[in-house]
Amino acid sequence: MHLEEMLFITSHQMRKPVANILGIIEIINGDCACLSVAELKKRSKYFQSPAEELDGYVTNLNGFIEQAGQGYHLKQMS
Repeated sequence: MHLEEMLFITSHQMRKPVANILGIIEIINGDCACLSVAELKKRSKYFQSPAEELDGYVTNLNGFIEQAGQGYHLKQMS
């Protein structure tokens, strides 16, 4: 993965699940006064997909950083 790809993922693709999570929170907070515990639990399930998506991007970002660090370390040794 190249730096340009990682910058795109960070600035655009990672923003999507974050925006989804924030939107879900806004909906829940707006309806919170009239929601039962069961309804809150039901709505909290909507966090699963964007959280997993965000986790995948963070995992990929960590892999990219590790690879970049190894390349930097190899250059330092030369």
